[in-house]
Amino acid sequence: MKKILAVSACLFLLLGSRAAYAGNSDFSLGTGYRSDKLDWNIAGDTTGHNPNVLSELKWESLKIFEIKAGFRTDLNKRQYLLGSFGFGWINDGTNQDSDYRGDNRTLEYSRSSNDADLGNVWDLSLGIGLNNNIRPNLSLNPVIGVSFHRQNLRIRNGFQTVATSGTPPVGPFAYLNSKYDANWYGPWAGIDVKYAAESLVYTGGLELHLARYLAEADWNLRTDLDHPKSFEHTALGGGVRANAGVRYAVTERLSLTGNAAYQRWMTMHGRDRTFFKNGTTADTRLNEVNWSSYDLSLGAGYSF
Repeated sequence: MKKILAVSACLFLLLGSRAAYAGNSDFSLGTGYRSDKLDWNIAGDTTGHNPNVLSELKWESLKIFEIKAGFRTDLNKRQYLLGSFGFGWINDGTNQDSDYRGDNRTLEYSRSSNDADLGNVWDLSLGIGLNNNIRPNLSLNPVIGVSFHRQNLRIRNGFQTVATSGTPPVGPFAYLNSKYDANWYGPWAGIDVKYAAESLVYTGGLELHLARYLAEADWNLRTDLDHPKSFEHTALGGGVRANAGVRYAVTERLSLTGNAAYQRWMTMHGRDRTFFKNGTTADTRLNEVNWSSYDLSLGAGYSF
């Protein structure tokens, strides 16, 4: 995270150096709909066995109201700076928590289906691009940057659907209010496309990300675990993000915008570390984490 902040500071210093160059700048602000899915599973030991999937959590159909801001500014005739920030409120979604005694998700002994209708998400990305005009109205620009993404997920209104001896009986159970906060951060490289056609400007991009994954959880009903940090996940991973947009010029400076984006991220094997109330810890293997998201937004842009 310190590296991300350092690189971000360098990019903002570059933005400050723009004062000596009278280039173009664009700012946009929009709002829209976003849908996310995130799942992870752990094994019974650090080698990935006993069983190979011990516990699995899934958050699905997360409906998110999001506000996004973005900018692009020329640093000189060849280079430009771009960035975006988004924040969203989760207002609907489901969670499933399953536990197994056998390999390959067999001998399931506990499952709960819960609400995931609270929480929030936010995203920050900064990059620097190199203008590469193929034609006067078409550019295909290489871009590098850094990004940070966070999902603050909640689990509540528990309902046990599979139960065996030692687990809650089938039916609703009270006071569930667990948290899982996931962070993805690291560098990326990609292509930024821009095509101008009279009053319309079409944009697109493809980004390949490397990421360090860090998540912390508070399982509030587990009296044997520590609070507010019951366990943590660490892993390395990556993702791909694709976006497309259109900008319609209402006046010389003001425009209307529409954008769509899809991203998919995953991790390699990592570590699950559990923190117990008595001060001890235990490690097992984090098999994988998967996150996917798409969003649609409308907004306005201003050029100066």
